[in-house]
Amino acid sequence: MALVIDNLPEELRPALTPVLERLVERLQPDGLWLFGSWARGSQSRRSDIDLLIEGLEGVPVLQAYGQALDAIGDCELPVQPLVASPSLLARHADSPFWRSVKREARPLMDGSAFP
Repeated sequence: MALVIDNLPEELRPALTPVLERLVERLQPDGLWLFGSWARGSQSRRSDIDLLIEGLEGVPVLQAYGQALDAIGDCELPVQPLVASPSLLARHADSPFWRSVKREARPLMDGSAFP
């Protein structure tokens, strides 16, 4: 699947595009989104960059998180990945947290669709 770089704030693109390319290449996610303050446009100097990575079904949570951190590497930006399997998203899609993520999320990959 192709990245949707136009959904990234312009100031993040130079440093974050190679990170996203590595994430997609290594993890082959089912979906990838920007959410949180950067997606809402309410970021500050101290804001981290929240990425939702859908995939890694059957991989233990801490292992999936470790794989995401390895793919992010030594990015100069404060990227905070959240890895969720498709089954977890489907099971908890109606929780307040996931509803808020879904409401503000910007897809960063063609075909990214919340369950």
